[in-house]
Amino acid sequence: MAVDTRSVKEYARELYAAVSRKMGIAKPKPFNASSGWLQRFKKRNKITNINIGGEEARADRVAAREFPPFLREIMEEGQYTDDQVFNMDESGLFWKKLPSKTFVVKNASKIRGRKMQKERIIVLFTTKASGTCKLKLSVIHTACKPHAYKSMDMTKLNVHWLTARKAWMFSTLSLSWFDDCFVLDM
Repeated sequence: MAVDTRSVKEYARELYAAVSRKMGIAKPKPFNASSGWLQRFKKRNKITNINIGGEEARADRVAAREFPPFLREIMEEGQYTDDQVFNMDESGLFWKKLPSKTFVVKNASKIRGRKMQKERIIVLFTTKASGTCKLKLSVIHTACKPHAYKSMDMTKLNVHWLTARKAWMFSTLSLSWFDDCFVLDM
């Protein structure tokens, strides 16, 4: 079972209160299970934090640092304003995914894992560089009409509902999104 920092601190507070009651201490000293307390507890007991999954992607920090001046140069050269430049980004919403880290005793190099659940939707966010216009959200799902929406008219949702077999954005869907969602919202 995966354990996170918040759960450990909460359990420590509950355990402290239970032990105090059991020992008959009416007014125990305050104990808040601070971050410092947790660090010392982990050190004393040789507990470390490990990754459970192995699909960790690294952001290209150099490209991220170099892009804003490059974009500004393109905008100045083409005489584009912040109202003429849009950004569309996506974020995955996994509703059955387990935590990717847990606490273990230091000499335990791995724990028995399970296949990571990847049931998700992708949410697309689009806005002007000036921040003055935020377009309606778009959602990418694997189903054209999920069972929960069986009696609903999907066009009445307050989002653009898109469908992809693996619920990821790909080039054909991107072009379709541009024509059917972005252009219509403008």
